[in-house]
Parts: sequence; structure tokens; C-alpha cells
Amino acid sequence: MFADSAYRGNHFCAAVLAKGGIPRIVATGMGCRDEAETLRKLNEWNQPIHRVRARIEKIFGT
Repeated sequence: MFADSAYRGNHFCAAVLAKGGIPRIVATGMGCRDEAETLRKLNEWNQPIHRVRARIEKIFGT
């Protein structure tokens, strides 16, 4: 299940996992202290999610 950061939370993740899905939710921040490391981790997590969501959002935008 691909979603934006509004769906970040235990309730939504638990519901997706209960149905056998994998929550792929955009991350907006991480608890790392080093800014460069945080940005690298965010990009690493979000890039595959953005690829899928961009195709879907383009259809809705049309």
C-alpha cells in the first residue's frame, strides 16, 4: 500500500499488515543526528515510493 505521510501511524500500518499488505508510506523525517545521513536515508526510503506514486498521481491529475 503506497501512501503519503498523512497515513503514517500504527493504526494504518497495522490494518495494512493485517490484510497481508506491506505499508510503503513516505517518510518526512528520521531520528538521525547527522543531517547528511538523515537525507541519505530519507532519499533511500522514499525514492522507490515516489516512482510508483508519481505514475498514479499523474493519472489523478489529468
